[in-house]
Amino acid sequence: MRKSTIARVALNIPENPAQFCSYGQHKIECFTGNTDLSKPNPTIADVTSHFAALATADGQATNNEPGAIELRDQCYETCENDMEQWALYARTTALQNPARGAQILQSSGFDEKKPSGRRKGDFEVTFPSVGVAHAYIKAVARGASYEWQISLDGGVTYVAAGTTTRADQLFTGLKKGTDYYVRWKTTVGRTMTDWSQGARFMQAK
Repeated sequence: MRKSTIARVALNIPENPAQFCSYGQHKIECFTGNTDLSKPNPTIADVTSHFAALATADGQATNNEPGAIELRDQCYETCENDMEQWALYARTTALQNPARGAQILQSSGFDEKKPSGRRKGDFEVTFPSVGVAHAYIKAVARGASYEWQISLDGGVTYVAAGTTTRADQLFTGLKKGTDYYVRWKTTVGRTMTDWSQGARFMQAK
């Protein structure tokens, strides 16, 4: 049997609800008007509504409104299920159109799942949309947090780029063809590492 050349889809869903809303908006933009992916289930209107509800619930949770955290978690799960369905639809459509499969998958806005041939712990980066880089490192332990910084001047100085509870981070507002450096440190319990060495990448989109 001939092996498919269509890559699997990596969802790479951010745990942070606000970042997830940005992620969802990008997917909605990719599917809107996409003639190759014209019949997603759930519909674009439904997914748009679900992410709007998540954004509202996240704002309410930030303001500590009663019941908002539970509602936000429910909305997050709904949106997560939506993205799983859309990713499956995109790959199925790509498999049904092998001559244009890679193009269809790219147009969906989902990242291709990379082979696991790299060394554990290596820095990896993908470019899910224009001006956006998605950086990954090896997870160190359950319950760890990851603090990120990015350098715009070749690693001379760094600026804060957020903290995550997963071993990945989205960087936005980047310029195609520009070199950037990223570094990170991790915290597990009361133990914090030093900053890593800067990891270089060139923005591809």
